[in-house]
Amino acid sequence: DELLWGAAWLGRATGNETYLNYIQNNRKILGADENINEFGWDNKHAGFNVLISQEYLVGNVTSLQSYKEHADSFICTLISKSTFPHIQYTPGGLIYRPGGSNMQHVSAIAFLLLAYANYLSLSSQTLPCGTLMVGPAALRAQAKRQ
Repeated sequence: DELLWGAAWLGRATGNETYLNYIQNNRKILGADENINEFGWDNKHAGFNVLISQEYLVGNVTSLQSYKEHADSFICTLISKSTFPHIQYTPGGLIYRPGGSNMQHVSAIAFLLLAYANYLSLSSQTLPCGTLMVGPAALRAQAKRQ
């Protein structure tokens, strides 16, 4: 996942399509097709999917639709009222993950919520989470509560 994450950021920073081609040519061997709903220092899959989904949402690169679908799935797990909640919350509404370094997960997830909200806003889209439609404003509000 580090190679995927690095290639995604280098592609975004340089605009060089070589990095996007690298991702697409090595997607199976690097695990890019796996839908892993986790993001942190030791697993970048969800962050990678959110970052790459920008190319689909804003850049209209249709070959990247599966990454957008993985990003949708991950973001929906963060919405407490969605059909697929995955994250635990404290009684005060803070994202909680058992184990050490809880604030690392909170800040990382808040970052992804804000990034995805921006991508959805730029593409004038909403996020379908089961029967719930979530807009960019709701994602920003969720991030701010953290």
